Amino acid sequence: MKTRILFDNLFVARGGAEVFMMNVINFLPKDQYDITVAAVYWDKNDPNEKLPPGVHFIKRYHRRKHYKKGTPLWFLDVAYGRVYDALLNAWLSFLNFDIAIATQEKQTMRRTSQIRAKRKFAWIHTDYSTRLDHNVSKSFPHPGDELACMKQFEKVVCVSKTAMDSVIASIGDPGNLCVRYNPIDVRRIRELSGLPCPLQKEADRPLLVSVGRLVAEKHYITLLEACKLLKDTLPFDVWIIGDGEERPMLQEYIDREGLGNVKLLGTQTNPFHYLIQADLFVSASVTEGYGLAVQEALVLGVPVAAVNCPGVAESLDLRFGALTEDSPEALAAEIKRMTEPQTLMAYKRRVADEYPANELFEKRLEAICGLWEKDAVQA
Repeated sequence: MKTRILFDNLFVARGGAEVFMMNVINFLPKDQYDITVAAVYWDKNDPNEKLPPGVHFIKRYHRRKHYKKGTPLWFLDVAYGRVYDALLNAWLSFLNFDIAIATQEKQTMRRTSQIRAKRKFAWIHTDYSTRLDHNVSKSFPHPGDELACMKQFEKVVCVSKTAMDSVIASIGDPGNLCVRYNPIDVRRIRELSGLPCPLQKEADRPLLVSVGRLVAEKHYITLLEACKLLKDTLPFDVWIIGDGEERPMLQEYIDREGLGNVKLLGTQTNPFHYLIQADLFVSASVTEGYGLAVQEALVLGVPVAAVNCPGVAESLDLRFGALTEDSPEALAAEIKRMTEPQTLMAYKRRVADEYPANELFEKRLEAICGLWEKDAVQA
């Protein structure tokens, strides 16, 4: 008889948690698992939103963001969403899955904790030490609620030791935390990197690439200020892949300071055929649960210069890159040092020869699935 497993998530495909979910789903033997996903389609035209054949889909309710808070339509939408979630959770509990997995924290974890299943697991992808309290209070309004919620799971899995330590420091230890690093599909990344790219780098200029959401905690303004410091002494180009609330402010800074060598490319379905052209991957982020983009760059042979934050420091072996202080001056100095031709060549050679890319996918997936497999040694 097949193991009936539920993945509860906000979306089918949008960010790192969704990539994690799809990797696990694709890895599970379909002759041994009956798989269901409860989530929302963000954009059905996105090819990444296609679930594998045979995977059941149950639609979660997604609140209408365009209703103004406090209006009658907003109250109706909130009420409808609560009724919908309650009825859906009752239905999912009736199905009594063998395993239910909350693939994210906050709202998803709370929701999955309310579903009856034989075994339940939850995932934490963020650094709790830097998250905003108002985002948490929507899901856990009272002190102790989140810790009590975590205790309802057999295991709460953190994607890094940094993330686990931040949970303990922020809300306490539920007693069931463990660490499993996110799997990185090296074969897929390399295949996508080989597809034709609509933008080509200048052969005689170093190219810096950064990938991430354009939000305050990613500190892209630090990267732009570093570019301003370097623009008169170092010929180089910068491609920034991603979108977010800070894009207008960043574009205004680029225009005002005459940084014509910096391009905001927006969200890209395939960032890898841009990333493989980079001479250097740059991260100015001050908070990461796990440095996923850093490891994706290394998979493609691209050295890394990054601001020192715990999640990135945990994922970056300093043979393959460097960590800097959180300042434009420090980041600019490191970019200038690492793009010196002989230094850059030495880093690229070490990444190509020594980076253990073959350990990033199947071994990590086996460690994840080992949490609930019959003969697993619990960690």
